[in-house]
Amino acid sequence: MLRILHLEDLQPDAELVERELKNGNIECEIFVAKGKPDFQTALDEFNPDIILSDHSLPAFNSVEAFEMVKAKDPAIPFILVTATVSEEFAVASMRSGVYDYILKDRLKRLPQSVINAINKRRTDIQMMKYLDDLAASEATLKNLNSSLEVKVRKRTAELEKANKDLESFGYSVSHDLKTPLTVIHTAASVLEFKLSGKLREDEEKLIKNIVRNSVAMGKLIDDLMSLSHFSKAMRIEKLEVDNQKLVLNIGEELRSDYPNVKLTIGNLLPVMGSPGLIRQVWVNLLINAMKFSTRNQDPQVGITCERDEKWVTFLVKDNGPGFDLDDTNKLFDVFYRHNKHEGFKGHGIGLAIVKRIIDNHDGKVWAECKPGEGASFYFRLPAISR
Repeated sequence: MLRILHLEDLQPDAELVERELKNGNIECEIFVAKGKPDFQTALDEFNPDIILSDHSLPAFNSVEAFEMVKAKDPAIPFILVTATVSEEFAVASMRSGVYDYILKDRLKRLPQSVINAINKRRTDIQMMKYLDDLAASEATLKNLNSSLEVKVRKRTAELEKANKDLESFGYSVSHDLKTPLTVIHTAASVLEFKLSGKLREDEEKLIKNIVRNSVAMGKLIDDLMSLSHFSKAMRIEKLEVDNQKLVLNIGEELRSDYPNVKLTIGNLLPVMGSPGLIRQVWVNLLINAMKFSTRNQDPQVGITCERDEKWVTFLVKDNGPGFDLDDTNKLFDVFYRHNKHEGFKGHGIGLAIVKRIIDNHDGKVWAECKPGEGASFYFRLPAISR
């Protein structure tokens, strides 16, 4: 049942209000306060849901009553019910927080005003509860996020330490492996030199195999260490990379190793990236293309690029033997060597390094290959904003 505190010093007016509320089917308990003392007591003990107030009483008025209500609980609806009041005063009262004002000669509007005020209060209470729950949820989420951030930082630190330990272990293994390899290679080379012409053909062949395979093993160890380095999520300081100049320089450097390969370089656009890492991509792709094109009587390698709004896409195409491969992504797997690769030097690591570097630049690399039509290797990197 609704508890209504009515500030009214005239009993007939209080009865009119009570009758009007009952006619409006409002079930309520009404406490009539005739002055300030009664009003203060009712606020503390009656705990009203809504307050109706005449404006002017002996030694007390609605302004004072409203201030007392705000001090007690500003959420309690306060409706001014008075015989006469200026429009300016009514507007000022509502601006200060009074819910409504009803003239006593228009009491038929009172029941609906009471209903609206109570509904608004209930909505406000629900909204405040929702906001409190939301604030509590946000606090819980903030605590969870803070806890998660701590865990992520701890896990990241652990991973960084593990990576450093792994890198240190890798270099240690590399050093420990390369030291005996160097001894084997040196000893075999010395024997080959000192015993030249004194060995049987099969003995000389064995020594040459030792020298050749020790060199190959050393190169494999170096390649594995490079792959380990490029497999990490590197922090890349990106600068503008002049691909045109970079590829021209690499082409000149490789000319002595592949003098018969015709290298055609188109207009290559710059990108943002690590100059050293992008250079490694070009070196690996160009060596790969030149190496396989040498089986052609007229070996050729062509390099071009295209740009769209987001990407610069580069193409390195050779006219080597090509090969049939359902899943060209296998080309970028570590140690993968197609049977068409037999007779070519390499351990199947160069393309794996290319993929690691391009991935760390938020790019993509892929290949298209057909038997007898050579191979085309594409990689794309984010374009520089115009």
